[in-house]
Amino acid sequence: MATLKDVAKLAGVSVATASFVINGKAESNRISEKTVVKVMEAVKTLAYKPNLSARRLKASTPNRYTIALYWSADIRTAYMARILMGLREQCKALNFDCDLVICLFETGMLQFEEGLNSEHLFDAAIIGAISNDDLDYLKSKEISIPVVLFNRLLDDFMCVTTEYKSVTEKLIQDIKNKGLKDIAVFKDMYSFLATSERTKYLASLCDENDIKVHEYTAPQSYEGGYKMATEWALNPTPFIFAESDLMAIGASHYFFENGIHIPNDVMLISVALSEISTTQFSNPPLTVIAMPTEEMTASAIDMIHSALIEKDTEKRVKFHELSMIDRGSF
Repeated sequence: MATLKDVAKLAGVSVATASFVINGKAESNRISEKTVVKVMEAVKTLAYKPNLSARRLKASTPNRYTIALYWSADIRTAYMARILMGLREQCKALNFDCDLVICLFETGMLQFEEGLNSEHLFDAAIIGAISNDDLDYLKSKEISIPVVLFNRLLDDFMCVTTEYKSVTEKLIQDIKNKGLKDIAVFKDMYSFLATSERTKYLASLCDENDIKVHEYTAPQSYEGGYKMATEWALNPTPFIFAESDLMAIGASHYFFENGIHIPNDVMLISVALSEISTTQFSNPPLTVIAMPTEEMTASAIDMIHSALIEKDTEKRVKFHELSMIDRGSF
Protein backbone atom coordinates (compact mmCIF):
# COMPACT_ATOMS: atom_id res chain seq x y z
CA MET A 1 0.00 0.00 0.00
CA ALA A 2 1.34 3.42 -1.00
CA THR A 3 2.32 5.88 1.73
CA LEU A 4 2.40 9.66 1.90
CA LYS A 5 6.18 9.47 1.47
CA ASP A 6 5.68 7.53 -1.77
CA VAL A 7 3.33 10.23 -3.06
CA ALA A 8 5.79 12.98 -2.14
CA LYS A 9 8.68 11.16 -3.82
CA LEU A 10 6.80 10.56 -7.07
CA ALA A 11 5.60 14.17 -7.18
CA GLY A 12 9.07 15.49 -6.40
CA VAL A 13 7.91 17.47 -3.35
CA SER A 14 8.37 17.30 0.40
CA VAL A 15 6.13 15.14 2.56
CA ALA A 16 4.77 18.31 4.17
CA THR A 17 3.81 19.76 0.79
CA ALA A 18 2.08 16.53 -0.25
CA SER A 19 0.20 16.51 3.06
CA PHE A 20 -0.94 20.11 2.64
CA VAL A 21 -2.31 19.36 -0.84
CA ILE A 22 -4.09 16.15 0.15
CA ASN A 23 -5.62 17.90 3.18
CA GLY A 24 -6.93 20.77 1.05
CA LYS A 25 -4.51 23.31 2.52
CA ALA A 26 -2.54 24.19 -0.60
CA GLU A 27 -3.86 27.73 -0.93
CA SER A 28 -3.26 28.69 2.71
CA ASN A 29 0.33 27.44 2.39
CA ARG A 30 0.91 29.20 -0.94
CA ILE A 31 1.42 26.02 -2.91
CA SER A 32 1.18 26.60 -6.66
CA GLU A 33 -1.49 25.09 -8.90
CA LYS A 34 1.26 23.27 -10.82
CA THR A 35 2.45 21.56 -7.63
CA VAL A 36 -1.12 20.66 -6.66
CA VAL A 37 -1.60 18.96 -10.03
CA LYS A 38 1.68 17.00 -9.63
CA VAL A 39 0.67 15.75 -6.18
CA MET A 40 -2.82 14.75 -7.33
CA GLU A 41 -1.39 12.91 -10.32
CA ALA A 42 0.92 11.01 -7.93
CA VAL A 43 -2.06 10.18 -5.70
CA LYS A 44 -3.90 8.86 -8.75
CA THR A 45 -0.91 6.86 -10.08
CA LEU A 46 -0.19 5.21 -6.72
CA ALA A 47 -3.87 4.76 -5.80
CA TYR A 48 -2.97 6.35 -2.46
CA LYS A 49 -5.60 6.08 0.26
CA PRO A 50 -5.14 8.09 3.47
CA ASN A 51 -5.81 6.51 6.85
CA LEU A 52 -9.28 7.95 7.22
CA SER A 53 -9.97 6.53 10.66
CA ALA A 54 -6.79 7.97 12.15
CA ARG A 55 -7.40 11.30 10.47
CA ARG A 56 -10.95 11.43 11.80
CA LEU A 57 -9.76 10.80 15.35
CA LYS A 58 -7.05 13.42 15.03
CA ALA A 59 -9.49 16.02 13.70
CA SER A 60 -12.26 15.32 16.22
CA THR A 61 -11.93 18.53 18.21
CA PRO A 62 -14.95 20.58 19.31
CA ASN A 63 -16.47 22.76 16.56
CA ARG A 64 -14.05 21.48 13.92
CA TYR A 65 -15.49 19.59 11.00
CA THR A 66 -14.07 17.22 8.41
CA ILE A 67 -15.37 17.61 4.85
CA ALA A 68 -14.61 15.02 2.19
CA LEU A 69 -14.12 15.94 -1.45
CA TYR A 70 -14.91 12.86 -3.55
CA TRP A 71 -13.49 13.03 -7.06
CA SER A 72 -13.04 10.43 -9.78
CA ALA A 73 -9.47 9.20 -10.24
CA ASP A 74 -9.14 9.96 -13.94
CA ILE A 75 -7.79 12.77 -16.09
CA ARG A 76 -10.17 15.21 -14.38
CA THR A 77 -7.90 15.26 -11.32
CA ALA A 78 -6.07 18.12 -13.08
CA TYR A 79 -9.25 20.18 -12.64
CA MET A 80 -9.09 19.74 -8.87
CA ALA A 81 -6.51 22.47 -8.31
CA ARG A 82 -9.07 25.21 -8.94
CA ILE A 83 -11.64 23.41 -6.82
CA LEU A 84 -9.30 23.06 -3.84
CA MET A 85 -8.30 26.71 -4.03
CA GLY A 86 -11.94 27.75 -4.20
CA LEU A 87 -12.96 25.56 -1.27
CA ARG A 88 -10.20 26.82 1.00
CA GLU A 89 -10.81 30.46 0.04
CA GLN A 90 -14.51 30.26 0.94
CA CYS A 91 -13.77 28.47 4.21
CA LYS A 92 -11.48 31.35 5.11
CA ALA A 93 -14.11 33.91 4.10
CA LEU A 94 -16.68 32.25 6.37
CA ASN A 95 -14.15 31.64 9.16
CA PHE A 96 -15.28 28.04 8.84
CA ASP A 97 -12.85 25.87 10.83
CA CYS A 98 -12.68 22.55 9.01
CA ASP A 99 -10.44 19.98 7.38
CA LEU A 100 -10.77 19.07 3.72
CA VAL A 101 -9.98 15.46 2.85
CA ILE A 102 -9.53 14.34 -0.76
CA CYS A 103 -11.03 10.94 -1.61
CA LEU A 104 -10.25 9.68 -5.11
CA PHE A 105 -12.42 6.85 -6.37
CA GLU A 106 -12.86 4.86 -9.57
CA THR A 107 -15.68 6.07 -11.81
CA GLY A 108 -18.80 4.00 -11.19
CA MET A 109 -17.46 2.65 -7.89
CA LEU A 110 -18.71 5.30 -5.49
CA GLN A 111 -20.77 2.69 -3.65
CA PHE A 112 -17.61 1.11 -2.24
CA GLU A 113 -16.33 4.28 -0.59
CA GLU A 114 -16.01 3.77 3.15
CA GLY A 115 -16.72 7.37 4.07
CA LEU A 116 -20.21 7.37 2.55
CA ASN A 117 -21.11 4.15 4.33
CA SER A 118 -20.14 5.35 7.79
CA GLU A 119 -21.46 8.02 10.12
CA HIS A 120 -18.11 8.48 11.85
CA LEU A 121 -15.53 9.44 9.23
CA PHE A 122 -16.80 12.73 7.81
CA ASP A 123 -19.23 15.46 8.77
CA ALA A 124 -20.13 16.36 5.17
CA ALA A 125 -19.10 15.60 1.60
CA ILE A 126 -18.80 17.26 -1.79
CA ILE A 127 -19.05 14.74 -4.62
CA GLY A 128 -17.97 15.51 -8.18
CA ALA A 129 -16.99 13.92 -11.50
CA ILE A 130 -19.43 11.05 -11.04
CA SER A 131 -21.08 8.79 -13.60
CA ASN A 132 -24.69 7.75 -14.13
CA ASP A 133 -23.96 4.55 -12.19
CA ASP A 134 -22.76 6.64 -9.26
CA LEU A 135 -25.90 8.79 -9.48
CA ASP A 136 -28.04 5.64 -9.43
CA TYR A 137 -26.23 4.52 -6.29
CA LEU A 138 -26.86 7.85 -4.59
CA LYS A 139 -30.55 7.65 -5.50
CA SER A 140 -30.83 4.34 -3.66
CA LYS A 141 -28.66 5.27 -0.67
CA GLU A 142 -29.76 7.15 2.41
CA ILE A 143 -26.69 9.12 3.45
CA SER A 144 -26.68 10.50 6.96
CA ILE A 145 -24.30 13.44 6.40
CA PRO A 146 -24.90 16.59 4.31
CA VAL A 147 -23.83 16.00 0.70
CA VAL A 148 -23.41 18.53 -2.12
CA LEU A 149 -23.19 17.27 -5.70
CA PHE A 150 -20.74 19.23 -7.85
CA ASN A 151 -21.89 19.88 -11.44
CA ARG A 152 -24.58 17.23 -11.19
CA LEU A 153 -28.32 17.34 -10.51
CA LEU A 154 -30.21 14.82 -8.40
CA ASP A 155 -33.49 15.11 -6.53
CA ASP A 156 -33.23 15.28 -2.73
CA PHE A 157 -29.59 16.42 -2.82
CA MET A 158 -27.99 19.81 -2.50
CA CYS A 159 -26.43 20.61 -5.89
CA VAL A 160 -24.21 23.24 -7.47
CA THR A 161 -24.15 23.05 -11.25
CA THR A 162 -23.76 25.04 -14.45
CA GLU A 163 -26.22 26.69 -16.78
CA TYR A 164 -24.50 26.16 -20.12
CA LYS A 165 -27.34 26.63 -22.60
CA SER A 166 -27.29 30.44 -22.77
CA VAL A 167 -23.60 30.72 -23.64
CA THR A 168 -23.91 27.84 -26.14
CA GLU A 169 -26.82 29.56 -27.87
CA LYS A 170 -24.79 32.77 -28.07
CA LEU A 171 -21.88 30.84 -29.59
CA ILE A 172 -24.14 29.33 -32.27
CA GLN A 173 -25.54 32.77 -33.06
CA ASP A 174 -21.99 34.12 -33.46
CA ILE A 175 -21.15 31.19 -35.74
CA LYS A 176 -24.21 31.97 -37.88
CA ASN A 177 -23.35 35.67 -37.97
CA LYS A 178 -19.93 34.77 -39.40
CA GLY A 179 -21.61 32.73 -42.12
CA LEU A 180 -20.02 29.44 -41.04
CA LYS A 181 -21.66 26.24 -42.30
CA ASP A 182 -19.00 23.69 -41.33
CA ILE A 183 -17.31 23.44 -37.94
CA ALA A 184 -15.10 20.95 -36.13
CA VAL A 185 -15.53 19.69 -32.59
CA PHE A 186 -12.55 18.26 -30.70
CA LYS A 187 -14.01 15.76 -28.20
CA ASP A 188 -12.59 13.81 -25.31
CA MET A 189 -12.47 10.12 -26.18
CA TYR A 190 -13.95 9.41 -22.73
CA SER A 191 -17.58 10.50 -22.52
CA PHE A 192 -17.72 12.36 -19.21
CA LEU A 193 -21.26 13.26 -18.18
CA ALA A 194 -21.19 17.07 -17.91
CA THR A 195 -18.85 17.55 -20.87
CA SER A 196 -20.86 15.30 -23.16
CA GLU A 197 -24.10 17.08 -22.22
CA ARG A 198 -22.63 20.44 -23.25
CA THR A 199 -21.30 19.06 -26.53
CA LYS A 200 -24.56 17.26 -27.34
CA TYR A 201 -26.45 20.50 -26.85
CA LEU A 202 -24.00 22.30 -29.15
CA ALA A 203 -24.46 19.58 -31.78
CA SER A 204 -28.25 19.75 -31.52
CA LEU A 205 -28.20 23.52 -32.10
CA CYS A 206 -25.91 23.05 -35.09
CA ASP A 207 -28.35 20.53 -36.53
CA GLU A 208 -31.24 22.95 -36.08
CA ASN A 209 -29.30 25.66 -37.89
CA ASP A 210 -27.97 23.52 -40.78
CA ILE A 211 -24.38 23.71 -39.53
CA LYS A 212 -22.38 20.59 -40.32
CA VAL A 213 -20.27 19.21 -37.47
CA HIS A 214 -17.07 17.22 -38.02
CA GLU A 215 -16.11 15.38 -34.83
CA TYR A 216 -12.60 14.32 -33.79
CA THR A 217 -11.78 12.33 -30.65
CA ALA A 218 -8.64 11.89 -28.58
CA PRO A 219 -7.64 12.02 -24.88
CA GLN A 220 -8.23 15.30 -23.08
CA SER A 221 -4.61 16.48 -23.19
CA TYR A 222 -2.14 18.67 -25.07
CA GLU A 223 -1.11 15.61 -27.06
CA GLY A 224 -4.74 14.80 -27.81
CA GLY A 225 -5.35 18.30 -29.15
CA TYR A 226 -2.23 18.12 -31.30
CA LYS A 227 -3.31 14.75 -32.72
CA MET A 228 -6.80 15.99 -33.59
CA ALA A 229 -5.32 19.06 -35.28
CA THR A 230 -3.28 16.81 -37.58
CA GLU A 231 -6.46 14.96 -38.53
CA TRP A 232 -8.40 18.23 -38.94
CA ALA A 233 -5.74 19.48 -41.37
CA LEU A 234 -6.75 16.73 -43.83
CA ASN A 235 -10.22 18.28 -44.10
CA PRO A 236 -9.97 21.74 -42.53
CA THR A 237 -12.93 23.79 -41.38
CA PRO A 238 -12.82 27.52 -40.54
CA PHE A 239 -13.84 27.00 -36.90
CA ILE A 240 -12.96 24.55 -34.11
CA PHE A 241 -14.68 24.06 -30.77
CA ALA A 242 -12.56 22.14 -28.24
CA GLU A 243 -14.05 20.52 -25.15
CA SER A 244 -11.06 21.57 -23.03
CA ASP A 245 -8.34 24.20 -23.01
CA LEU A 246 -5.66 21.50 -22.94
CA MET A 247 -6.87 20.26 -26.32
CA ALA A 248 -7.01 23.81 -27.69
CA ILE A 249 -3.43 24.60 -26.62
CA GLY A 250 -2.18 21.34 -28.15
CA ALA A 251 -3.97 22.20 -31.41
CA SER A 252 -2.62 25.75 -31.44
CA HIS A 253 0.92 24.36 -31.15
CA TYR A 254 0.33 22.26 -34.27
CA PHE A 255 -0.98 25.34 -36.07
CA PHE A 256 2.11 27.32 -35.06
CA GLU A 257 4.43 24.60 -36.36
CA ASN A 258 2.62 24.45 -39.69
CA GLY A 259 2.10 28.15 -40.37
CA ILE A 260 -1.65 28.07 -39.71
CA HIS A 261 -2.69 31.39 -38.20
CA ILE A 262 -5.38 31.93 -35.55
CA PRO A 263 -7.93 33.43 -36.25
CA ASN A 264 -7.16 34.25 -39.92
CA ASP A 265 -6.84 30.63 -41.08
CA VAL A 266 -8.87 28.95 -38.35
CA MET A 267 -10.95 30.25 -35.45
CA LEU A 268 -10.59 28.39 -32.17
CA ILE A 269 -12.58 28.42 -28.94
CA SER A 270 -12.56 26.01 -25.99
CA VAL A 271 -14.03 25.36 -22.58
CA ALA A 272 -11.61 26.56 -19.89
CA LEU A 273 -11.20 23.83 -17.30
CA SER A 274 -7.72 24.84 -16.13
CA GLU A 275 -6.72 28.11 -14.51
CA ILE A 276 -8.01 30.97 -16.70
CA SER A 277 -4.49 32.39 -17.13
CA THR A 278 -3.45 29.16 -18.90
CA THR A 279 -5.14 30.31 -22.13
CA GLN A 280 -4.65 34.00 -21.43
CA PHE A 281 -0.89 33.57 -21.79
CA SER A 282 -0.89 30.91 -24.51
CA ASN A 283 0.39 31.95 -27.94
CA PRO A 284 -1.89 33.28 -29.25
CA PRO A 285 -4.28 33.93 -26.34
CA LEU A 286 -7.43 31.85 -26.80
CA THR A 287 -11.09 32.75 -26.50
CA VAL A 288 -12.69 30.45 -23.93
CA ILE A 289 -15.99 29.54 -22.34
CA ALA A 290 -15.11 29.87 -18.68
CA MET A 291 -16.29 27.45 -16.02
CA PRO A 292 -17.32 29.31 -12.83
CA THR A 293 -15.33 26.82 -10.73
CA GLU A 294 -14.45 29.09 -7.83
CA GLU A 295 -18.03 30.40 -7.58
CA MET A 296 -19.39 26.85 -7.63
CA THR A 297 -17.06 25.68 -4.88
CA ALA A 298 -17.99 28.73 -2.80
CA SER A 299 -21.66 27.78 -3.14
CA ALA A 300 -20.89 24.20 -2.10
CA ILE A 301 -19.13 25.39 1.05
CA ASP A 302 -21.96 27.82 1.79
CA MET A 303 -24.46 24.95 1.67
CA ILE A 304 -22.36 22.73 3.91
CA HIS A 305 -21.72 25.60 6.33
CA SER A 306 -25.48 26.22 6.55
CA ALA A 307 -26.18 22.52 7.08
CA LEU A 308 -23.55 22.02 9.81
CA ILE A 309 -23.58 25.36 11.59
CA GLU A 310 -27.13 26.60 11.06
CA LYS A 311 -28.72 23.12 10.81
CA ASP A 312 -30.36 24.18 7.54
CA THR A 313 -31.03 20.95 5.63
CA GLU A 314 -33.06 22.39 2.74
CA LYS A 315 -32.21 20.55 -0.49
CA ARG A 316 -31.40 23.58 -2.64
CA VAL A 317 -29.87 23.83 -6.13
CA LYS A 318 -27.58 26.65 -7.23
CA PHE A 319 -26.98 27.31 -10.93
CA HIS A 320 -23.92 29.19 -12.18
CA GLU A 321 -23.74 30.54 -15.72
CA LEU A 322 -20.79 29.90 -18.00
CA SER A 323 -19.33 32.99 -19.64
CA MET A 324 -17.32 33.70 -22.77
CA ILE A 325 -13.96 35.45 -22.47
CA ASP A 326 -13.03 36.95 -25.84
CA ARG A 327 -9.31 37.03 -26.58
CA GLY A 328 -9.52 37.37 -30.34
CA SER A 329 -9.16 33.73 -31.47
CA PHE A 330 -12.80 33.64 -32.64
